[in-house]
Amino acid sequence: MQKPEYILKRSPKRKTIGISIGRDNVVVVSAPVKTPLSSIEKFVAEKSGWINKHLSHNASVRAAFQDVIEGRAVLVAGAKTPLIISDRNVFSLSAVCVTSLAKLKKLYINNLGGEFYEMLKSISARTGLKYSSAGLRTYKSRWGCCSKDKALEFNYKLLMLPREIWEYVIVHELCHTLHMDHSRKFWECVRAFLPDYSKRRKALKEYSFLCPMY
Repeated sequence: MQKPEYILKRSPKRKTIGISIGRDNVVVVSAPVKTPLSSIEKFVAEKSGWINKHLSHNASVRAAFQDVIEGRAVLVAGAKTPLIISDRNVFSLSAVCVTSLAKLKKLYINNLGGEFYEMLKSISARTGLKYSSAGLRTYKSRWGCCSKDKALEFNYKLLMLPREIWEYVIVHELCHTLHMDHSRKFWECVRAFLPDYSKRRKALKEYSFLCPMY
């Protein structure tokens, strides 16, 4: 099995060796300052199967969405659609035309935001989980958040994803109105209203490359 290449970062605050793989498929190994290099190499070798599995998966996801990553297409509620830089702003399933990428947020909210808010209201009524306000905004590293006063904010790029993922993120954030952490009780809440949440949660991770875009 091929030995993975990695970047080593040492920190006086770390007590154990850890491995992370970024969206760009760069493997980062974090270790305590005094950990011998031989111990780090042994740890990486033991985890090489796991590392290579994730690198391969990330590469296949990137290949599937290469045209989106390179700006030739966008996703509209999960459907891949040509993206055209034009002299006008037009939103349709056949093509999304924008004068600049900065116009994407307004186009998505104007065309799909209403449907998203209706889904939020419907799920809130069905579950009995109340919120004080809701909005769609730009986030670079998260899909949604819930404040202590039950104000919900969602990444507008959710509108690019399939509607079943909208539902998962909405239920996720509504459950935070009861549990502000990711404790066992929180996940029990999510499961109670969305029994197949783990499948949808896994599907959401496939789209993590979208967060830092636009």
